[in-house]
Amino acid sequence: GEPPVFYDATSAEKSSTMMRSYLVNKGFFFANVNYQSHLKKKKASLTYLIDAGPRYKLNKILFDPDNENAVSILVKAKSNQSLLKPKNPFDVNILKQERERITGNLREEGYYLFNREMVYYDLD
Repeated sequence: GEPPVFYDATSAEKSSTMMRSYLVNKGFFFANVNYQSHLKKKKASLTYLIDAGPRYKLNKILFDPDNENAVSILVKAKSNQSLLKPKNPFDVNILKQERERITGNLREEGYYLFNREMVYYDLD
């Protein structure tokens, strides 16, 4: 047989927090995740209650509009390859992929010391 599994309220709370974090990363900035535990005799069950709220979308994408240095010019020249598109849902994974795309393009152009931490997003 299998070893017994014990109900742990701390694990349930941690799962709730992780679900909310996932939703926020997918653009549901005001998501609420709660849970209800049901204990009967020697059995426990959990029900998670999720109110995702509205999913935020990208509106306007600007690539360093106030800067005309060499790096900014290269980034803007390849902005048509961007993974960020207006009306697409906000998604942290896509932002990370875009950061990698920009870093790769700049390294191909000879900016070998450029790293992804140099790419940042200003959200409003």
